[in-house]
Amino acid sequence: MKGEKQELPFQGVYRLDARGDVRLLTKELSQPNGLAFSPDGKRLYVDDSEQRNIRVYDFHPDGTVSNGRIFGSEPGPPKSGVPDGIKVDTNGNLYITGPEGIWIWDPEGHHLGTIAMPEQPANLAWGDPDYGSLYITATKSVYRLRTKARGYVPYLKDNLR
Repeated sequence: MKGEKQELPFQGVYRLDARGDVRLLTKELSQPNGLAFSPDGKRLYVDDSEQRNIRVYDFHPDGTVSNGRIFGSEPGPPKSGVPDGIKVDTNGNLYITGPEGIWIWDPEGHHLGTIAMPEQPANLAWGDPDYGSLYITATKSVYRLRTKARGYVPYLKDNLR
């Protein structure tokens, strides 16, 4: 957060590898927040809460990123929420908490629509045995939303069937 004392003069996105080494991937975001990988592992999406946008990077097998670009923006009235939590479904669509709900984006960066929520959502996770429900944390509540989509969970080998 701006105004808070920081050890570094920037906020960055870092990678912790299997050996425990930490590497800075990018420092071009003002306030990086949620992040997710595409199902094929070739894209890294990162929310920038201060700029109210989502950036996408090409992710390489050596763990580096390149070609950072704006994927989409989530503008809204003041105090209506910012891009925060982010999850991906098996088709590569993104579900991002943002102003007044959950914004859904296709893999090409087209905003498909927003799921209006009764209170401001902060984060979300796929759940249930079939990963067909979104569990959403909000200001004072937790919600469960059944979807036709199936969540992509990277550590499950059979997730893409």
